[in-house]
Amino acid sequence: VRKLQTTVGSGDSMAILVNADPDALASSLALKRLFWRKVRPIHIFRTNRIDRADNLAFVRLLDINSRHIQRFKRSAYSKVALVDSQPAHHKRFAAIDFDIIIDHHPRTEGLDARFIDIREEYGAAATLFTEYLKAAKIKPSPRIATALFYAIKTDTDNFIRPTVDRDMIAFRYLYD
Repeated sequence: VRKLQTTVGSGDSMAILVNADPDALASSLALKRLFWRKVRPIHIFRTNRIDRADNLAFVRLLDINSRHIQRFKRSAYSKVALVDSQPAHHKRFAAIDFDIIIDHHPRTEGLDARFIDIREEYGAAATLFTEYLKAAKIKPSPRIATALFYAIKTDTDNFIRPTVDRDMIAFRYLYD
């Protein structure tokens, strides 16, 4: 978490890019919280429309604001992060130079960023972000805890998909 925090300075502005699903959006909220008093503004940009009823409810009930990537202007942000994805996962990500890449999917070749944390064995990126918050001694708000909890639940398919103990530890921590 210390290395992540040194990636961004107090005068920076940040864009967080995602392919919007609960894990990516929850991870974005946690990243925003990590830089809450350090970086302004921080905006979330998504590549896709949110159509599924459960995801629409998730976004509405947790008041998660995101903009479509068509509104993203690289020149407006000094730092750009990519969470729950990698540049090779979407054509819109391929041409962007990222400062931060945090993911749990299998690592793709040619990654280049100032900070990269990819843990393929994890069942959800939300688990990584829960660990970041704990390491930074930040207790997540009920809103962020709910988002991270739901993200772990959905990305692991209720722990049917491959996971590690850390997923369950994060899940139980967030439940409280």
